[in-house]
Amino acid sequence: LYSLSVLCDGDIIGTVEAVCDGAQADYLMIRKNDGRTILIPNMQPFVSKPDFENNSITILMKELLES
Repeated sequence: LYSLSVLCDGDIIGTVEAVCDGAQADYLMIRKNDGRTILIPNMQPFVSKPDFENNSITILMKELLES
């Protein structure tokens, strides 16, 4: 998952920098294009399954980006 492009609404918003252990799911540490880092649970309904063919993963809940 490291270095996958992170998409939201078809736009690349950052890259996966790390995967962190969580209580119920792993978290993706995402470095956004503006330099900020966010954590998002690595499970549906938050993100899609990784698309290794296109080297990407998609955020399904846009609200997670608002912080």
